[in-house]
Amino acid sequence: MAGTFSESWYRVASIRTALRPTVQVRKQRFRGQWWYLLHDVFNNAFFRLSPGAYAFLSRLSLSRTVDEVWQECLDANPDTAPGQVAVLQLLTQFNNDNLLYFDTPTDSAKLLAKQVKSKKRQQRSKLFSFLSLRINLLDPNPWLDRVYPFFRPLFSRGGLLIWLATILVAGALLLPRLEALSYEASSVLAPDNLILLYVGMVLTKWIHEFGHAASCKHFGGEVHTAGVLFILFTPMPFVDATASWSFRSRWQRILVGSAGMMFELFIAALCAFAWVYSAPGILHTIAYNMMFTASVSTLVFNANPLMKFDGYFILSDWLDIPNLQSRAQAQLNYLAERFLFGVQGGRPAGYSRQEGSWLVAYGIGSAIYKVFLTTFIILFVSEHYLFVGGLMALMMLVMWFVVPPFKLLRYLAFSSRLSATRGRAVTVTALLLLLILAGGSLIALPNTFRAPGVTESTAYYQVLTAASGEVVERVAKPGDHVQEGEVLVRLENRELALDILDARAQWEQVLIQEQMANSRGGLQMDSILKRKESIAKLLKQLQQQEAALRVRARQAGLWVAPEMVESLGRWVAKGSQMGMVLDQGHTQFIAVVSQEEAASLFAEQEHARLEVRLNGRAVDTIPVADYQVIPFQREQLPSSALGWLGGGEIAVSGSDKQGRQSLEPFFLVRAHLENRQGLSLLHGHAGKLRVTLPAQPLWRQLEIKLRQFLQQRYLT
Repeated sequence: MAGTFSESWYRVASIRTALRPTVQVRKQRFRGQWWYLLHDVFNNAFFRLSPGAYAFLSRLSLSRTVDEVWQECLDANPDTAPGQVAVLQLLTQFNNDNLLYFDTPTDSAKLLAKQVKSKKRQQRSKLFSFLSLRINLLDPNPWLDRVYPFFRPLFSRGGLLIWLATILVAGALLLPRLEALSYEASSVLAPDNLILLYVGMVLTKWIHEFGHAASCKHFGGEVHTAGVLFILFTPMPFVDATASWSFRSRWQRILVGSAGMMFELFIAALCAFAWVYSAPGILHTIAYNMMFTASVSTLVFNANPLMKFDGYFILSDWLDIPNLQSRAQAQLNYLAERFLFGVQGGRPAGYSRQEGSWLVAYGIGSAIYKVFLTTFIILFVSEHYLFVGGLMALMMLVMWFVVPPFKLLRYLAFSSRLSATRGRAVTVTALLLLLILAGGSLIALPNTFRAPGVTESTAYYQVLTAASGEVVERVAKPGDHVQEGEVLVRLENRELALDILDARAQWEQVLIQEQMANSRGGLQMDSILKRKESIAKLLKQLQQQEAALRVRARQAGLWVAPEMVESLGRWVAKGSQMGMVLDQGHTQFIAVVSQEEAASLFAEQEHARLEVRLNGRAVDTIPVADYQVIPFQREQLPSSALGWLGGGEIAVSGSDKQGRQSLEPFFLVRAHLENRQGLSLLHGHAGKLRVTLPAQPLWRQLEIKLRQFLQQRYLT
């Protein structure tokens, strides 16, 4: 059987060793199987072993050699006994973690030197880990023992009901104040708020960490480490609640992992009351900062399982897969060695196909998220503190592009696992690197981008009312094709009708006065004629207003009036917009293009190919007959539907109530559409302009994008 025998067995066969007495053992059930959990009290480290591996380790003693112990296990349980390869890996791991002791001074000296070397390696790792640098300060366990009677009621049913009620009431209190919440969020990073923001963060995180420690203590664990965690060089408190790993109930472990966020949300709910009912001041600002910190840190860090924070341990306990991150990396390494390098005899980190799938998915997802989050944090910091962001970027380049290749070369040259397949491993690695470099440099890939925009009819006019009145009839339905002069809407104005009756009565009266003046020889005729002329003008104006109550189309086209759907009985003032009449034969698409994309379009304008897809009509591609790039920057969007406030994707200023003031300048592209499919192109229909540029190699595209990004962010 593969892995039963090893060529390196002679190195450990005659060694006499045993587990250190500080190692405690507890039996636990994971994913339907029994395992042995080893706890090194001295280093507060945990290890999970299968029954066969533990049967071997438990038999180790200074009176017998490793080979004798292995032969005994093989004779007693040939089906479950670990092979020589597994024993070598097990002894190597436990020796590196200082869990084995020996009876010779030489071995003890080697063990001490190894411990010093391990500590130096951990210190170097902390130096490069600028996202989570930890410094231990004190042992909080005695203090937790003294205050435990006070916080014990928090973990009762009554405590849970109080927590839930507080969260719900606070949510109901904040729901109608979302606009005020978002407004204050825009100034949370203002220089005058940074100190108060940090104070709120520290208070929130102390409560968060106390939640972990209190829940761990409640279920019988001990918390012996508390200190400071540096996140982006910002000191934050932390406690080590890894004693919860020894709890047999995974729901207790999950609760310990969730307790920090639960305590944090409870305090955030109390701060919501303080924020709502307090006047502007320090208390009001700190309460908001604590709410903001609780929400952002929970979503980005604590609740996210792709980083080694609370969400990671909750997911690990829920899946019953301890050491999820390290085993995911081990599973990916095994797959690479097995199927790329041809290494035989290795063991997957997953003990079943399902568990192996979880490990692969987590390993890939975690790596992608770490790259994304690290890049985002560096860019965010660089915008405010360029030197600090540049230092972080340099460290990131070393961690991603210097350290991994060095480790890969050392692995290919000296790893004992590649002793039989080293040539194949070197060849496969070289071919993969050559494929990546050559593929990215020589193979031309599609070069496209999309820009949001709206349709606009080039021949249309706004239908405005020439008289005030009440809408009594929608003669033409919205969406109908109307002819020039056709009545669209009929209004009614009772006051106007009364004014017309009064004017006609005055007209009849002045005619009688004119006849009487003629019979008297023209006496007072001049004043009567002036009055007659004035009444005639008034009557004409009133009749024109009466005629204007019938709103007509000034040109043939499509009648678009979404505001008229529920307009019956509504009073409209003179000059109000009723809708518009569009000439569908002339439609263009106005697209908003970023500065970087506009530069590429300017450079390849003669070879670019454009097409439009409208929202709700993704299957219909509308070709562009001709287009024009407006050669100057703009900041006012052509339609509010393109901005955040209108449901679009372009960031707009919160101070602009119309939602058209963009945060970054842009260029406009006017694309004249070819309506070959006979589609009904409505004015203001949002969609995407797809621009296809000449194909370019991947590395060339990335180089252009990176250069444009750096120029826009830091060189303007």
